Amino acid sequence: TAGAMGPSDLLVVVLIADAVQNAMSGSYESITEGAMLAFVIFGWATLIDWLDYKFPDLHIAEAAPKTLVLNGKFMRKNMARQLVTEEEVLAQLRQHGQESPQAVARAVMEGDGHISVILKNRGEVQPADPRKQA
Repeated sequence: TAGAMGPSDLLVVVLIADAVQNAMSGSYESITEGAMLAFVIFGWATLIDWLDYKFPDLHIAEAAPKTLVLNGKFMRKNMARQLVTEEEVLAQLRQHGQESPQAVARAVMEGDGHISVILKNRGEVQPADPRKQA
């Protein structure tokens, strides 16, 4: 599903669809050119995923986690880097059952954009399932 795909995966699908569409519509001299372009795009995506797996400290395909709340205090510098407002963090905390950051030991924006919340006394809180909120 599209929700399980990362931004780089979606980009690869769009690029391959565009390359194949141009090959099928006659912009290229042959369908082989479109297929080769699709294989090159797929190869680069696979190489980037492999490099990210082998060298996770480089954070090639995914951003490094950033702490947004630490011991009940907003980390405004990290929030500014991630372009996240205080209201957005508070909304995420409410989804995790917290009205304010006081009970939060740590809230971290993960590389995939989700926010993990660890409470001071209760351990990690699982994110709310958006499908059940409808």
